[in-house]
Amino acid sequence: MPTLFKEIRYASRLLASSPGFAAAAVICLSLGIGATSAIFSVVHAVLLRPLSYREPDRLIRLYTEFPMFPNGGLRRFWTSPPEYYDLSHDLHSWESLDAWVTGGTNLAGTSNPIRVTSCFVTGGLFQTLGVSPMFGRAITPQDDVTGASQVIVIGYDLWQRAFAGDRSAVGRTLLVNGRNAIIVGVMPPGFAFPPGELDPPEAWSPLQLGLPNPQQRGSHFLYLIGRLKSGVSEGRRSRRLNVM
Repeated sequence: MPTLFKEIRYASRLLASSPGFAAAAVICLSLGIGATSAIFSVVHAVLLRPLSYREPDRLIRLYTEFPMFPNGGLRRFWTSPPEYYDLSHDLHSWESLDAWVTGGTNLAGTSNPIRVTSCFVTGGLFQTLGVSPMFGRAITPQDDVTGASQVIVIGYDLWQRAFAGDRSAVGRTLLVNGRNAIIVGVMPPGFAFPPGELDPPEAWSPLQLGLPNPQQRGSHFLYLIGRLKSGVSEGRRSRRLNVM
């Protein structure tokens, strides 16, 4: 132990004698530690920590791919609304298939206007995940119909920060990007969707895609998640997708 203290004092004197070098070393260490922590947080959320959804092993992410696209093709690409409708109507291996997209949202009607990351989801997504709000209700297919009254589900941390944990927040009306939306539910602590995001959404709203429009086939912006039917293997699911 005395030797350790001597080494620490010696290192401290060396750093003090070269403040420029010491500052550079500290900055490099800080950047390295910060990057490593960020990467570990994502790996832990996505790979190590079990997902807090019902039977997560039956949840599958879907992507489109364009192998003939110039410069090596497009892999794990977004999906267009018409492609989503084709998949959701023609596949028989899925219990459900849902879409989402994330983006920034301005909220007014809280103590102070705030901007949060939101997730816009199709009406069956919460049922697909098998997760219910802590109180209130989730977004339903009826909410996802074009022209339906706007609703919003908020996360636990946003509920605490903006409403001080007041249960009467459910039923209140917010301005969401300038439109009235009723808070219908509050998710439990720790809920995250999509998982592994560095800037995780704190609110969820209906996507309301509307009727399929063939002109949107080249407009790729949707992420997809499906729940396999019980007894359907990934091999069977892959063969079915390859047929399409």
